[in-house]
Amino acid sequence: ATGCNPISGSVKENRERHKPVRKPDTICKSLAIGDPADGFFAAKLIRLGVQPGEPVGLRLAEGLDWPIALFGIWSAGAVALPLPITQSLTLASHFLARAQVKRVVVARHNHPLKATFQTIAFSRIHLRPGQKVTNQAKHSVATRLESLGPHSIALLAPTSGTTGAPKLALLNHNNL
Repeated sequence: ATGCNPISGSVKENRERHKPVRKPDTICKSLAIGDPADGFFAAKLIRLGVQPGEPVGLRLAEGLDWPIALFGIWSAGAVALPLPITQSLTLASHFLARAQVKRVVVARHNHPLKATFQTIAFSRIHLRPGQKVTNQAKHSVATRLESLGPHSIALLAPTSGTTGAPKLALLNHNNL
């Protein structure tokens, strides 16, 4: 993918060499099915009935699973609502309800949010080395990606609420 090479040389040289090339009418899709994990996860979300534009909560610890789950949500055409695990369940539930989220990606099935929301356990352990995304899953994900445009909402970013009640900021694919 463009921009994934190690950076060497001066900062100015690297800015010129690694400038992202962006067409005004498209979004960056280079990582959509680059890793079998996010392709599998996107296909899983589609099988579970996640619709394009549907907000999906993301409550995982920071690490390798987080970006794979995030790209999986985007590849399914859904909108991610990241919720740090350090955030209280009360505040997380507030944001989930406000965004009308039905499904939340969590590390395990017996998560406390299961009482209110459909939880989707995310684990890379289910992926065997060398396992590939099926053609049918690739087609489903590609169809979802084609429906996205630069102004499609990609992320609901919770604010801290320091100046009032916590709110959700909308970020589209073009701004990411």
